[in-house]
Amino acid sequence: MNEIFGATGSNTQLDLLVDAYRKTQQTKIDSLNERRTQLQSRDSFYGTLRSRLDSLISQIDKFKASDALSKFQAKAVASTDSSVVTATATGSALLSSSTLKVNQLASNDLLISSRVSLADSFGEVAGTQTFDITVGSSTKQISVTFDGTETNEQAMKKIVQAINGTSEINVSASFVKDTTSTGRLTLASKNSGSENKIVFSSSTALTKLGLDPTALNSSNSVRVASTDTTAGYKTANVDGLDSKFELNGINITRSTNTISDVLEGVTLNLLKVQESGSNPVILSTSVNNSSVENFVKELLTSFNDVISNISNNRDARRNDSSLSGLVQTMKNIALNKFGDTSSGDTKYLTDLGIKFDKSGFLVISDSEQFKKSLIEDPSKVADMFIGANGFAKQLESVITPYAGSTGLVATRKSSLQTQLDTTNKRISETEERVELQANSLKKQYQSYLKLFYQAQNQSTYLSGFADMSSGLA
Repeated sequence: MNEIFGATGSNTQLDLLVDAYRKTQQTKIDSLNERRTQLQSRDSFYGTLRSRLDSLISQIDKFKASDALSKFQAKAVASTDSSVVTATATGSALLSSSTLKVNQLASNDLLISSRVSLADSFGEVAGTQTFDITVGSSTKQISVTFDGTETNEQAMKKIVQAINGTSEINVSASFVKDTTSTGRLTLASKNSGSENKIVFSSSTALTKLGLDPTALNSSNSVRVASTDTTAGYKTANVDGLDSKFELNGINITRSTNTISDVLEGVTLNLLKVQESGSNPVILSTSVNNSSVENFVKELLTSFNDVISNISNNRDARRNDSSLSGLVQTMKNIALNKFGDTSSGDTKYLTDLGIKFDKSGFLVISDSEQFKKSLIEDPSKVADMFIGANGFAKQLESVITPYAGSTGLVATRKSSLQTQLDTTNKRISETEERVELQANSLKKQYQSYLKLFYQAQNQSTYLSGFADMSSGLA
């Protein structure tokens, strides 16, 4: 009986019956899965839309920032020889051209000691030596302690360590081996120009290295120049530490190569000295159209991203009419007049060369017109975007109810997530219920089969017994 009950054919029939039941219930699960897919699609859409709305708000914030006006007043300076001089400009720079010739670059003062043999005794007695170093208006006292046994190399290293270890000192000391057996001490000013020349006081320790302030004329305008072996200044004439250039024929001297106080709103960067017969470099200040364009384009791109996200999702627009309304409102705003309404000085974006293209996106279609408007009056162009009646302000009033963690889109997304959680729970419960019922049915079928086989066995037994009884008769 057990062999019959365990037959493969019987088990296969059981599985077919159970599978048939599962198939009758699959439509319920398929319906729930289809709903989950729809909810996931809508949830993804609202997630993307929220991200794009937040990006648009971030761009609008840039147009509300304190430096927003300066973005529209951006200027650029072109140099006919950028190897000699380059320049940058702020919004206050005038639109003009200037000539500039570089005659001398500013440099840092450099004081060099005599060459000494490294292994020779320094000859300083044990004790502490002090001396002053003055650079500009700052004077620092340096203290160096010797034990009386130092070689020249050891002494120079101690002096370097003492100088560099002094806080807020405007020089940097170095020990340099100019040959394998000799070395020199150098002091370099941290800032360029004659106003940062190095002046030092007398000490026996420095004198042993040839650094005698009197002998080197340390405080004078013309000092002693160093040689390959003797102490002195790399630039003997203090005036040689300054930059010298001609701007529009005017001779100018400064202590640095980066100069921002000769042309309003312009910073010059002197890079190379020109030969005496060379022509001056021409510097032309103009509107930095590309900078302003990029600033505005970032706002327009975020604007278009929101419109594209909504317009390309027909299902979302069909299920949420407020989104279609948002797209239309945004487009209507772009068609408004902007600017100073109190004076009547308003314009359309199309007057700046900004309009909707064939795809329905707002773009700068005419860069020349945009640049022309900036040249004529950058403040008016700025007011069209950042003013109380500006594009950014009007756009913000429309976008704000939809954006952020408490906006309409976030609310929609939260509602969809709740529906998704409920649907996922229903799917799990339905699948579990179907499986439980399938297992229950299988057990019932197995019980029925067992009874069937038992009855079949009894019938066979009785039939055999009857045959035996007939034969005996």
